[in-house]
Amino acid sequence: MSEGHFVPRGRKILPLAALAVIAAGCGAAPSTVASSSASPALHLARGSLVQVRTVSVKGKHERVLVNSKGYTLYYFTKDTPKASHCNGGCSALWPAFLTNAHKLPKPAGLKGRLAVVKDSHGHQVSYNGHLLYTYRGDKKPGQTFGQGFLKEWWVATPNLKAPLAHSGGGTGGSGW
Repeated sequence: MSEGHFVPRGRKILPLAALAVIAAGCGAAPSTVASSSASPALHLARGSLVQVRTVSVKGKHERVLVNSKGYTLYYFTKDTPKASHCNGGCSALWPAFLTNAHKLPKPAGLKGRLAVVKDSHGHQVSYNGHLLYTYRGDKKPGQTFGQGFLKEWWVATPNLKAPLAHSGGGTGGSGW
């Protein structure tokens, strides 16, 4: 292996310098500029549902929220309920989970609150006050490679608690 590359099992080689740039963007202040139409964000088709699926998270079977294509949804502990702190390089790795709808139907068995929040990315889907994202490292439905990234990114689970009022994020979800 060449110097400056890290190869996690089952993943492509990513230069450490590129990872550092992307990671640095994950701690950036919230942006007030709306993203362009070229944004890497994923969009839900009108009427699609967020679903609950059982997947393997760090070797343990767990129920998580997924998008209509089966990709795992994550939340970022630095976000607030109405502002994303994932911009620039961060949003290239963690696309905001966006919709054109103003209200989402709740899937059966999901007790929490799905909402649509207008933020710097557009109309972003949230669950119990946590803005939702997908992870570019998940190449297939049901993968959870973003779990625990920088100890700030976590899979969204049906039992995810609302963020604490005094912090930019919350606890709950997997691994806490």
